Amino acid sequence: MAFSIDFSEKPASEEEKEVAKLLKILSDAFKYRNIQLLGKVYSENAGITSLKNKRIILKKDEYINQMSTVFGAIRDIS
Repeated sequence: MAFSIDFSEKPASEEEKEVAKLLKILSDAFKYRNIQLLGKVYSENAGITSLKNKRIILKKDEYINQMSTVFGAIRDIS
């Protein structure tokens, strides 16, 4: 089964186009288990809240390190 993002309407405004690009990068990062792509989604000064423990806010590099472990456990996305 293929993995794709479909929009009910074509992105029209510049903001909508940027959101569509971001979603594409994010989905490709998980689909191809590409941690470098995932890193492109977040700014260097991002604070990312962990779903596991909502009180912990991770820096970008901490989050990327944590997600590299998760990517290793992903077998297939379909």
